[in-house]
Amino acid sequence: MGLISAIIWLFNEIQTMYHIMLSPIRGITHKERLESFYAGQAKNYDLYRKKLLACRKTLLDKLPFGGIWVDMGGGTGFNIEYIAQLGRLKYYTKVYLVDLSPSLLQIAVKRIEENG
Repeated sequence: MGLISAIIWLFNEIQTMYHIMLSPIRGITHKERLESFYAGQAKNYDLYRKKLLACRKTLLDKLPFGGIWVDMGGGTGFNIEYIAQLGRLKYYTKVYLVDLSPSLLQIAVKRIEENG
């Protein structure tokens, strides 16, 4: 990792940690508070969660084929994209991604538009 890459990585880590631990959470409804919490970390969400959810891919690899898949709290669509990359998405009759954070869902929509 070059110096510039290391500085960018460190900046992103600090920014994400700030939004997780120090940024004030605003909003009246639960949905508004969730959006307030996730909006500032949306762009780095997957990179940061990759460390926290180290066994995510192992779990996804064990999903049964077929049926309907509802990804509750699916956020950025990482799980669906991963299953699609494995070529397994076609085995599900329907796939739903549900999340309360518009910031995370925007990333999911972009992912789906780019990858089909």
